[in-house]
Amino acid sequence: MNRLWAVVNSRTSTEFGKRGTKMSIRQYILLSLLFTPQFAIAIELTNEDLFFDTDSVSISISDQVEDGCLPRPQLVLGSAVAALRRNGFRLVDPDEAPPFTPDVQITALGYEASQNCVVVFSMSLLKNVNAIVPNSESLPEAYQQAPVTVELEVYRSLLTGQKEGMQAQLEQEADKAGDDMLAAVDRARNSVETNWPLLWEAYASAPAD
Repeated sequence: MNRLWAVVNSRTSTEFGKRGTKMSIRQYILLSLLFTPQFAIAIELTNEDLFFDTDSVSISISDQVEDGCLPRPQLVLGSAVAALRRNGFRLVDPDEAPPFTPDVQITALGYEASQNCVVVFSMSLLKNVNAIVPNSESLPEAYQQAPVTVELEVYRSLLTGQKEGMQAQLEQEADKAGDDMLAAVDRARNSVETNWPLLWEAYASAPAD
């Protein structure tokens, strides 16, 4: 299993300034705890664990489907949005999202072959963290951290079928992906609650957005 030493939910001050948005109380409490050096160095979270505090998300779709196999990608995006809302996630505009908001990225890649469409569909969660980089030659010893983007793929499928039905298939896949995202976040929450109770207590006791 790939593991990453990290401080959860960190963005650079430059990114924070550009977005010009306010930090929620919950985010402030978590960051105050997580930026405590003794605590930050002591925890080791899996990639999935890093998404335990996912409540609000922004979402986008990358349509890389050719030959008319996905004529209306916005409906696939709409299906995913409906599924995420059904599962309790709050959707925010990417341009107005508060700092540290995870991004949901939908990707559809495909084309027509032998009178059928072939499409790979995936949904991933992405967020920025401050990774601890021990023994770095390029970072000062007192501050061996570097910003990185962590990606967690929560759903992937390969679809084949007639062009006329591919749109509906992809909309159904987007709905399923929303359910799988909830399952991934629930696993992360259970893991953090079990293994890092202090971190979980800070998250659970903070006021919701």
